[in-house]
Amino acid sequence: MFCFCLVLSLAFGQNKKYKTVQHLTGGNKATVTDTVKKARHVKKNGSLTTPKIFGGLQQFRTWTIGLNAGILSGSVVTGGTNDFRNVAIDAGYGFSVRKQFGHIFGLQFDVLSGHMSGSAPRGNDVAITSYRTELGYSATTSAVVNLGTINYMSRKQSVSFFVLGGEGFLAFAPTVYYADGTSYSTKYFNGASKNKVYIHEFTTFAGVGVKFKVNDRMAVNMGYTENIIDDDFLDGIHNRETNGRDYQKDKFSYGYGSLEFSIGKSLEPNIDWVNPVSLMYNELEDHTIGNELTLLRLRISTIESAITELKKDADEDGVPDYFDKCPNTPKGVIIDGAGCPVKVDSVFITRDSVIREILIKDTTAGTEMVYNKTILFNYNSAEVMPAYYKELDKIAAELKVRLNKNVVLSGFSSSEGTSNHNLYLSLQRALAVKTYLLKAGVDQKQLTIKAMGETKAVANNASEEGRTLNRRVQIY
Repeated sequence: MFCFCLVLSLAFGQNKKYKTVQHLTGGNKATVTDTVKKARHVKKNGSLTTPKIFGGLQQFRTWTIGLNAGILSGSVVTGGTNDFRNVAIDAGYGFSVRKQFGHIFGLQFDVLSGHMSGSAPRGNDVAITSYRTELGYSATTSAVVNLGTINYMSRKQSVSFFVLGGEGFLAFAPTVYYADGTSYSTKYFNGASKNKVYIHEFTTFAGVGVKFKVNDRMAVNMGYTENIIDDDFLDGIHNRETNGRDYQKDKFSYGYGSLEFSIGKSLEPNIDWVNPVSLMYNELEDHTIGNELTLLRLRISTIESAITELKKDADEDGVPDYFDKCPNTPKGVIIDGAGCPVKVDSVFITRDSVIREILIKDTTAGTEMVYNKTILFNYNSAEVMPAYYKELDKIAAELKVRLNKNVVLSGFSSSEGTSNHNLYLSLQRALAVKTYLLKAGVDQKQLTIKAMGETKAVANNASEEGRTLNRRVQIY
């Protein structure tokens, strides 16, 4: 509701009318539409383009690469223990590639390398003093969720928070050092053939971070991840329970800083720093919207004027002038659906010459009700033609005033087709007139229908003119 009100207040609050748009185009009406189209194109804001709402990802830079370095540790801040009490601080480094699929969600691929070490094992094996593990590589894929992209406090933002989590594989080689000065390394001695370089294990990780905008191309990230390995041999000590299962999963963490670079066209903004709320507000505030609304009002006004013109019926034959193929039809002449008079031997046929007027006496008021009671139909059709709407509306208005009056709707057909078909067609025509009167507010108790088929023809069925007059409903 708030967004809807904001749209109305910004759109209808524009005081510039169509003359303003004309002024912008040098007074040439033909160029108004072109001017608005140009205004709707992406506008330049310094060296960057301003994206539009619902404009799609193609208007942003969505790929980034990053280089990172930090501290690898055989412990995690959320708790849990590994096989050594003392954990050293070692260096790690890596790179990342990220693809954003929206302002909030993205996928990231990371590669990490470095060393981890520690001393003072927790077990009773006093022969071991310390370890050092070479992390050949960690290759992971993670989902990244930006938490600070949508900002209602400020249009522009330079700080954003994110969380990430994913899975991948580790390649590592631990070296264990003994009290007697000797050591043992698994590097190059893994597997049955004794020629593998690293141990490979599955890892799951999660992390948080914050990024700081340097410019639209570059950002500085600070992050922390915790990794859980599907093994207990990261530190070279493999403690197992009596059933042979791992006693615990080794863990390590990585705290890092990174430089992240946005890849793409220089005129496209980095999606990481585009606030959708500000984007929406900027577009609503754009004066071109007010100009477009002004043009829309003009179009609506033009349509309304056209509808008014379509309703005009100069000869009052019931067919609007726009559709009337025979203007200036004499009053009282029977017409077809195109507004042209029906002729027999080149003579116009009037209603009075076809069906005599039937008078319904109003016994309470002493007045008479005269109905133009012949409604003609097209060939094999039971659809009431627009030419008779006005006539039926007059009858409906009269019946709604005189509720004690009833009328009969008798349907007829010409002689084409079988008798059964013509009888059914005459019934459908009578029902069509009844439906029209009911929709106009007439009580159905005042209406009685009859199906007469091709009987009681009022004209010769040997000619098309005669058959046209027989396709009718009589109201009496």
